[in-house]
Amino acid sequence: MNIWDQAKKVELNINQDISSGFDIVIKKGINDELTQELVKFLGWVEENYQVPIMVLVDFVNNYYCLNQSKKRCGYLFYYEDFKDYPNFNNIEDLPYIILPCKGYNEKWSLKDIIGSLIDALTDYYVWLLNKSFTDKEILDTVEEIINRYFD
Repeated sequence: MNIWDQAKKVELNINQDISSGFDIVIKKGINDELTQELVKFLGWVEENYQVPIMVLVDFVNNYYCLNQSKKRCGYLFYYEDFKDYPNFNNIEDLPYIILPCKGYNEKWSLKDIIGSLIDALTDYYVWLLNKSFTDKEILDTVEEIINRYFD
């Protein structure tokens, strides 16, 4: 069973003041068609999977992100470890994804960009499950979700 499907069964105790789903920020300059496709994809995720703790998703007008080591990457996922798993009480600890979207249709295809978002959301689901997975399990999950969405 892939990581996203496993997360459907996770039982968490979440403070009632914490929303579920996505909080989306779309920076100026991002292609309108891409914006519509990204919002459509996140709607598909909410319809088909559990998103019990709100994820802040920031679509930025860059070709890539820089991680703490100053290396280029296709997304950043920020999170705080659960202080008392499976209890989540602090709204200040909401997870956060930054996804670069510049270069759509010139450098990156829709599938490339959504693939990076799926990779980031897989990190979210690993965080929700609070357990470790092998690189193969993560890559297999990403590929499976890409295929589910695009097929």
